[in-house]
Amino acid sequence: MISEEKLTTRWSAPSMTEMQRIKSTKDQMEAFLKKYLNIEEIKKNYSLSNFDYDVYLQWSYANSTNISFNSDVDIVIELKSEYYYFTDNLTASDKETFNKSLLWGGFSYSFWKFKDDIYDLFRKFYDWVEYKSKCIKVPWNTNRVDADLVPCFTFKNFLSYPPYWLPRIHQWIKFWNTKTNVWIINYPKIHKENCTVKNQNTNENYKACVRIFKNFNAALIDSWLVDEKLASSYFIENLIYNIPDTCFTWNYSNCVSNIFLYLLRDMKDWSSFLCANRIDRLFSDKTRKITDAEIYLSKSLDLFTQE
Repeated sequence: MISEEKLTTRWSAPSMTEMQRIKSTKDQMEAFLKKYLNIEEIKKNYSLSNFDYDVYLQWSYANSTNISFNSDVDIVIELKSEYYYFTDNLTASDKETFNKSLLWGGFSYSFWKFKDDIYDLFRKFYDWVEYKSKCIKVPWNTNRVDADLVPCFTFKNFLSYPPYWLPRIHQWIKFWNTKTNVWIINYPKIHKENCTVKNQNTNENYKACVRIFKNFNAALIDSWLVDEKLASSYFIENLIYNIPDTCFTWNYSNCVSNIFLYLLRDMKDWSSFLCANRIDRLFSDKTRKITDAEIYLSKSLDLFTQE
């Protein structure tokens, strides 16, 4: 069995130097946009009264569950002043109030134009910038890492819209996949918030265990025991999120053993597992197969017990 000392090593987050390069990458992209994106020209050309956007990290680099620079850093560029909305959850009365208050007749500045503007801007100043199906890839240099810029619009799911009170809203992001030609809705801020709460409720053992299981996967891939696409970093983070808080007790050896016991011996109903956003199912025809998770966990257990 892997010793507690080795698990502690596997638990460790990347060095301060590595983390600084991550922060530097996000800060550089944000500063570049602030300096060169001509907001006033966009507002004039598209008759916009406002142009407000936010830049932030998402997934493992936002949650500090990354184990190394084993993937590009995802940086969201969310346009908040233009947004998509969903009102199917409103009552008939609330929907009527919403429709009366809606002065917006549609997008004058489209998602596609926003992504094109971001791409054209970076291409003028950076070499080897790529326009990808879900992002814009900006290559690394000596003080930053590879970055996947994700232009998107705010997506508001209205839960209530009373006439004299503030509406209740779930706020997410929405963007277009140019390869599959489908809209994608993601929940990076909810994901981060829920993972933070999970970590607090487990005496900060949740994120540590996520890094341990990501390291299991990395070791299996390096040994050619599993395919690199079998279990993504995002999938592992969500899988461990479904483990009860009571399993994250004592030292790391005990936590890892409890996780394996919960998943493999007790064989809980994996089909009911949710992603950390508490909205998407972890296993479905469109996401991951349970059989893939079984292979990943079985191989990881072999690594944990035999090393």
